[in-house]
Amino acid sequence: MSEASVEAKPELKQASKEEKESENVAEKYSTINSDAPLEKISAFSAASAHKPGKKQIQFSEDNQEFSRFPTKAVRRSVSRTISQSSTDSFSSAASYTDSSDDDESPRDRVQINSEGNSDFCVKNIKQAEFGRREIEIAEQDMSALMALRKRAQGEKPLTGAKIVGCTHITAQTAVLIETLVVLGAQCRWTACNIYSTQNEVAAALSEREELEKNCRGAEDELENCRGAEDDLKSCRGAEDELKRCRGAEDELKRCRGAEDELKRCRGAEDDLENCRGAEDELKSCRGAEDELKRCRGAEDELKSCRGAEDELKSCRGAEDDLENCRGAEDDLKSCRGAEDDLENCRGAEDDLENCVSVFAWKGESEDDFWWCINRCVEGWQPNMILDDGGDLTHWVCKKFPHTFKRMRGIVEESVTGVHRLYQLSKAGKLSIPAMNVNDCVTKQKFDNLYCCRESILDGLKRTTDMMFGGKQTVVCGYGEVGKGCCAALKALGSVVYVTEVDPICALQACMDGFRVVKLNEVVRQMDVVITCTGNKNVVTREHLDRMKNGCVVCNMGHSNTEIDVVSLRTPELTWEKVRAQVDHVIWPDGKRIILLAEGRLLNLSCSTVPTFVLSITATTQALALIELYNAPEGRYKQDVYLLPKKMDEYVASLHLPSFDAHLTELSDEQTKYLGLSKHGPFKPNYYRY
Repeated sequence: MSEASVEAKPELKQASKEEKESENVAEKYSTINSDAPLEKISAFSAASAHKPGKKQIQFSEDNQEFSRFPTKAVRRSVSRTISQSSTDSFSSAASYTDSSDDDESPRDRVQINSEGNSDFCVKNIKQAEFGRREIEIAEQDMSALMALRKRAQGEKPLTGAKIVGCTHITAQTAVLIETLVVLGAQCRWTACNIYSTQNEVAAALSEREELEKNCRGAEDELENCRGAEDDLKSCRGAEDELKRCRGAEDELKRCRGAEDELKRCRGAEDDLENCRGAEDELKSCRGAEDELKRCRGAEDELKSCRGAEDELKSCRGAEDDLENCRGAEDDLKSCRGAEDDLENCRGAEDDLENCVSVFAWKGESEDDFWWCINRCVEGWQPNMILDDGGDLTHWVCKKFPHTFKRMRGIVEESVTGVHRLYQLSKAGKLSIPAMNVNDCVTKQKFDNLYCCRESILDGLKRTTDMMFGGKQTVVCGYGEVGKGCCAALKALGSVVYVTEVDPICALQACMDGFRVVKLNEVVRQMDVVITCTGNKNVVTREHLDRMKNGCVVCNMGHSNTEIDVVSLRTPELTWEKVRAQVDHVIWPDGKRIILLAEGRLLNLSCSTVPTFVLSITATTQALALIELYNAPEGRYKQDVYLLPKKMDEYVASLHLPSFDAHLTELSDEQTKYLGLSKHGPFKPNYYRY
């Protein structure tokens, strides 16, 4: 037997041993069927958390969010206060800062900005510089809102408006808030949910020194412009002087030929001298008499030319005067510019006074949430509300009824908040007019549809790293949000089912190629469950119990009531935080579901949303505030209104230049035929886009 074969024997034995172990592993997993207890399958089952008689919900620390084995369990409070949607969440994954950096509550310390002001409460005022950069980036893709700011800043249509706002505090919202300030409003702001705030943006809004580009350095600029008013007074006479000199240019043109004429006359003077002896030679020089007549005419011409020479000298002086006057005209223009600069500087001084007080930070408790809302209103007399979800309106109506009655109006952008407004109106408790932005065309057909179509995948990808091809997904609700979600998932090859209560929406889903089902019919097979109905208890504990292992559950609606998360906070279930806004909820048998953002708004909790689409919504909100604040008494009564169609079209027109789009104009014959104005509105109020 060769040495090579001898050496090969140990290798064969080793390979045989590894092969046997591999077969044992394969046999072990091949014998597991779907009925076997899932705790045997899961390699990550938290066995230590299931001690007899001591079962409880467990959470890992925030700073251990990426650890497989959490070292500390924390019991969470399950308090439910006035509003179910108050714990709605959305936070930007692109934020530089996170609430887990510091466990100390901002309420426990006093912060002061560069102007010595402490009327705000944010995570860290020192993050303002980072927030300013994010705001500047957002401004680049919100050109329509910036255009509105530029067009209206001279009129300042919101002068005297005191706006209290409760929205998501992101860079895009900051552009809206600063636009309202530039238009003359005073603002106090808080977040509409506990995870929505970008801490650095809240700091930038609270930092007066960096509030707005037009206000930066305004005080220094104002000092430089102080002398402009005096300079302007000294230049007032320049305009009159310039008018007097206007004729000098024409006079100079007339005298241009005088110099040439004078040269011709110089020769005439010499000719006249030669002709002096013409009288003596008259007899012998026939024809000299005629020449003498000509010379005498030359003498007269010479006299006029001498006058022309004097005139020319005065014209040359006029030319110098004209040059001086032209300089005076330039001085006058610069002085007029100084006057405009002075007005702008005075406006900048006013803007510095109209700064924003922000009370919000990422990771608020529910108690913090209501404290922030109260701080925005208490001790202040707001006259306008900009709300998202209805929590601010609810709080002011309940806690500050006298303040509520004296307000000019409410602007609400969410389906949840609008639903509450209609309830108040029906009960006769809505004492001021309200604008329903959510159902305006520029909000519903763009933000709800296109924004969700792009952001649903972003949120799911960032949190789960999931591949959607072949995955079975059910989308609860086929409104504009549902349509966007379904279109995006279908495009990536997911098998999409739809649940609906409205037969019209259900028929639309069928015509778009989706199968309409009841949730309990398909919940066992689903890989992903998405809610977007605006309702409550769409996904119940019964549904959650029947879901398969690894099912992803999330919400795309405003309110966190669509998924019955409260029912999951029971001792027999274990919560394991695996990364920011991602929790594994583990059943006693080892089955786990992946719950995103604790059932709160997915796209804004776990990712970001397209800035351009938010520009459309923000511009609509700004116009709604301007309309309500400036409307004459009696135009809007104590009810809920939609934004006038003309304003919807105006918002859309502001965004068309971004696409280099060119609208076709109707001819006179066409407008007469349709019974429309060339400038719109082009559709009746009952038209469905």
